[in-house]
This record gives sequence, structure tokens and C-alpha cells, in this order.
Amino acid sequence: AQGVIWVWGGGLFESAAVTPPEESGPALVDVLERPGVEHSDYSRDLHMDWSTLCENVMDPAHLPFTHHKTISRRSKAAPISFGALENFSHTGFTAVRQTAGGPGRLTFRAPLLVLAETHRGPDSYSDWNVVYAVPTEPGRCRLLVRVVFEVSKLPIPLKWVLSFAFTKQPTWWTHLGTHQILEDDNPFLHAQGHAYRAGHATKLAPDWKRRLYMPTASDGMVVAFRRWLDAYSD
Repeated sequence: AQGVIWVWGGGLFESAAVTPPEESGPALVDVLERPGVEHSDYSRDLHMDWSTLCENVMDPAHLPFTHHKTISRRSKAAPISFGALENFSHTGFTAVRQTAGGPGRLTFRAPLLVLAETHRGPDSYSDWNVVYAVPTEPGRCRLLVRVVFEVSKLPIPLKWVLSFAFTKQPTWWTHLGTHQILEDDNPFLHAQGHAYRAGHATKLAPDWKRRLYMPTASDGMVVAFRRWLDAYSD
């Protein structure tokens, strides 16, 4: 479905459900079915825990700093706020997000999907960052990211550029550019994963509340994700 092969791996692990619960079907994203929308896919194995990858996507404040001169700039740093958490349960959670780029929403759909959406204005386009974080072994995961744009509402010439990028640009060229973005993150996140595990091979450090300093509104979804892990994972 939606160009992805979906497999339930619970039966491979002790005490896990052999068949998926009804609410844990394929993590499909409805926006991919909309008319006027195009997307580009990218996949790569990463030397970081799947939860570290999820947390990174839930932290929009890092973009102007970690990705300076690739997809953002330090001069674009601005306050970011999240609304109250909605639907916090074993299936995930969501919250409204407000950034300089426009209003949007950030959603975690357990166990592996983070969806960031931004609406650029009532008469403008919307875009979505769809990230699947698939654990492959302790300290490693596989990333599948789908960059989605409402191409039909883009201004010209940006409409022509992204239409070409999403439909005709060679996959290898897309991967070259996206590799550079991830290389901004990799040194920090790989080391962060080791720090979280506190020397243990597989488990995250349980005292994250004491060890991490997250005082700003932009940290809200990262805190919510750590709370979710405490509440619903072993």
C-alpha cells in the first residue's frame, strides 16, 4: 500500500502479539492520496536508535543550527510553540505546532511514524514530512522519509522545479542531496544514542528527566515522546 510493503514483526519476539491489534494496521498517510500532491522518497540505514531518530524529527528547533546552510540558516531561528497534547495513548499523540513558516501539526503514530505538516497560508501550499523509523538492531534503524508537497498550489517557477524533482529527477541525484542533510545530524545523534543508553547495550537510561535540560516550548514534543516511552514501552 502506498508503495511500501508492510510486515507485522511481532511474532518474532517473545511476549509480543503474533497478530497486530486492529489499530496497528499499515501506517498509511492520507495526504499521499490527494490530487495535486507529489512526493519524493528516501531510505537509508542509520547508526542510531529508532527512538533517537523519532525524537530528532519531533525537535523543529534544531533545524536552523544543525542544518545551517543545507536546508536552513541560523538567522532563521525563531520561537516555536506547541499546543496541548491531544489523544495521548498507546497509539501515539499529536499537537498543533506554530513556527515562523506557518501553522501546522506534529503527530507521532506508534510505533514508527512521525508526521510533520506545515500550512503556508490560506491561499498558499502545504507540505508534509513523513518519517518512518524502523528498528533493525540495538542502536541502529532504517529511515524511510517521504517529502510531500502540494505542488498544484506552488508559485511558478517553484512549481516547475519541484514537479521535475518529484517526477523526473533521477533517484540517485535525490539521494545525494538528502545524504548531505542527514550527515548534518549523524555525528550528534549517534553519540546522543550512546549517552541515552548510559553504557547499556539495549535500554535507554531511565533517568532522562534528570539528565536532559529541556526548558523551552519547542521541547514539548520531545518530552511527550519520552513520557510515551516510559508509559507504553519496556
